Amino acid sequence: MATPHALRGLKLGTIGIAFGLCFLAAMASQIVLRAPGLSPASLLEWTQLHGGLGWLHIGGWAIALGFRAHFDRVETHDFLRDPKKWGFGTLLLLVAAVSPFMSPRFSHLCHPAVALALAWTLLPMFDRLSASLERRHPNTPSEGSTPDAPNAPAALNTPSIALGTLLSIAAFCLYFIQSARRHAWFGSGGKDLGLFHQSVWLLSRFEAPNNTILGMSAFGDHMEFIDVLAAPLQWMWPSATALLFFQAVLVASAVYPIFRYTEAKLSSRRAAMLIALAYIFNVGPVHAIMFDWNPTTCGVAFLAWAVWYRHVRAWIRFGLSLFLLAIAKENLAIYAACLCLVLALESKRPRFAAGAVALLAWVAIEMWVLFPLFRADGFRHNSYAQLGGLVGILTHPFQAFSLMFEPGAKIDGLLVGFSSVAYVAWLAPRYGILFAPALLERVWSNRPNLWWGYHYGAGAGIIGILAAIDGLGTLSAHAKNKTLVLLAAATVCLSSVLLSAFGHWGGADVFKARLGAFTSPQDRIDTEAVLDTIPGTASVAAQNHLIPHLSARRAIFEIHRPIQADYVALNLSQDAWPYARNYPRELARELLQSARYGVHACQGAAIILRRGASSVECPALSDLGR
Repeated sequence: MATPHALRGLKLGTIGIAFGLCFLAAMASQIVLRAPGLSPASLLEWTQLHGGLGWLHIGGWAIALGFRAHFDRVETHDFLRDPKKWGFGTLLLLVAAVSPFMSPRFSHLCHPAVALALAWTLLPMFDRLSASLERRHPNTPSEGSTPDAPNAPAALNTPSIALGTLLSIAAFCLYFIQSARRHAWFGSGGKDLGLFHQSVWLLSRFEAPNNTILGMSAFGDHMEFIDVLAAPLQWMWPSATALLFFQAVLVASAVYPIFRYTEAKLSSRRAAMLIALAYIFNVGPVHAIMFDWNPTTCGVAFLAWAVWYRHVRAWIRFGLSLFLLAIAKENLAIYAACLCLVLALESKRPRFAAGAVALLAWVAIEMWVLFPLFRADGFRHNSYAQLGGLVGILTHPFQAFSLMFEPGAKIDGLLVGFSSVAYVAWLAPRYGILFAPALLERVWSNRPNLWWGYHYGAGAGIIGILAAIDGLGTLSAHAKNKTLVLLAAATVCLSSVLLSAFGHWGGADVFKARLGAFTSPQDRIDTEAVLDTIPGTASVAAQNHLIPHLSARRAIFEIHRPIQADYVALNLSQDAWPYARNYPRELARELLQSARYGVHACQGAAIILRRGASSVECPALSDLGR
C-alpha cells in the first residue's frame, strides 16, 4: 500500500509532467504555425538572442542533480537507472532547451522566471533529498513554536504583528509616493482617474454620480459601491490624489494578512517576509497601482483578508471581508463566490457552498435588477459577442477554449499570474477555480487592452500569491527541512521581482525615478498655473492628462467635438490620447477662428480658452495667425 509520502510525490510528479507537456504542446503549436517563415537566418538570430537561457536551464538542471548526488549517491544512481524518472528528466531538459527559441508571441516564457519555474517540476524527483537532509540536520522546532495546524487559530504573536504592520506601511509609502508623483507630474489620465474622481466627488456631496466623461451614471457602467466608501475622504481632501491615497492604503493593507498567513502555513518568519515582498513587487498589483485608480485594484485586497480571517476562524471578519469584496465591483462578487467554492472543496463544509450561491445570486441581482435602473440597456461590458454570449460558450466549449490563446498576445496575460510566482501556484490546484474569473474575463475579450496591463492583472496577481502560499505549504509538507522551504520562498520572491522589473513590456513604473508626462519642472509649473485660473464651478473640456486635475466639478468633458464647455484646457507639449498629437493645436485653431472662444490664460505650452473671452497674448499659438 502506498504511503502518504509516496502519494505526495506521485501528485507532485503528475503536476510536473503536466507542466512539461503543456510547454511542449504550446511550443509545438507555434512551430507548426510558423514553419513556413523559418529560415537559417531567423534560427541564428534566435540562438544569438536566447541561446544563453537554454544553457542556463541545462546548467541549473545539472546542478540540481549534482546536489542530490552529494546527499544521496545511491538513490541518485537508482534514479538515473529508472527509465520513467530519467525519461521525465529528459523531457524537462528538452523543454528547457527549446523554450528560449519560442516566437515573440511567447516572449513571456523567454524570461529568467522560466528557469525558476522548472525548479518546481524537478522537486518531485528528489523525494529522498528532504529525508537525507532531515537525517543530517534534524529540524528541531524552536522553543515555544508549534507546527501549523490547518484552520487552527493563530496565536497572538506581537513581533509578527509588528513586522507585518511595518511591511504594510512600507508598501503604502512606496505605492502612494510613486502613484502620487505620477499624478503630480500629469501622468494620470481622464480614463480612469479623472472619471472615477468625478463620481466619488459627486457622491461626497450626496449627489447622483452622473458622470459627464462617461455620459451616464457611474452605476450604469459598473456597480462600484466602493466609491461610497472612498467618498468621505473628499470632505477633507477634494482631490484625485485622495483616491490614490485610498487605493494605496487598501492594496498595501493586503501585505499584513499575506505575511501572517504565510508565517502560519510555513512556520517561518523569514519565508513570510519574502512572500510579502513578492506581493509588494508583484507585476499585477504594481501595474494596477501605477495606472490611475480602479475599484478592482482596491477591492481585490479583501481577498487576502478573507483568506486570513478564515484561517484564524474570525468568521464575522471573514464575512465582512467577503461583503466588501462583493460590493466593490460586480466582477469581484464572482471572485468572492469562487473563493467560497475553493474553501468548500478544502473543508467539505456546506456553509461555504451556501455562501457561493448567495454571492452568485447577488451578481444576478446586479445584472438583471440594478443595472437596468441606471442604464436602459443594462450591463455594457463582458458580452463576448464573438462567442455568442453565455449560450455560445456553453454550446461551443472548444471554440471558447481556443479563444483563450488566440491571438498569441493573450498568452502573456494568461500566464503572468503563474510565472510571477515561479509557477508554484500550480501546487495548489483548487485555486484554479478562483483564477478562472480573473483570467477568462480578460482573455475572452476581443479588446487587446484587456489582455494585459493596467488594472486588469490586479486580481490574478493577488490570487497567484495566495495560491503560492498554499503551494509552498505543499512543498513544506514534502520537504520538511526549513532551509529548502526558505529557498523556495526566495525563488518565488525573486521571480516576482524579476518579472516586474525586467518583463519584456518594460519595467513597472513603481521602479522609475522619472514619472509623468512632463520632463521639465517648468512645464509642470506652467500647466498648474493656468489650471488655477479656471473657476471650480465652471464646465471644462480638457486634454486627457489634465482631466484628473480638474475633475472636482459637476461638468468635465474630453475634448471631442463639438465643444460645449465654458473653458477648454490644453497643453500643446503633451500627447492627446485618444486623439492624434496635433489634435489640440487644430482644436485651438478651430475654436479661435470661430470667435466663440478667446485665450483666457497662456503660459509655456499650456493654454486655457474661455467662451466669449478676448484673447490675451499667447506665444504658443503664434503660428495660428492670431
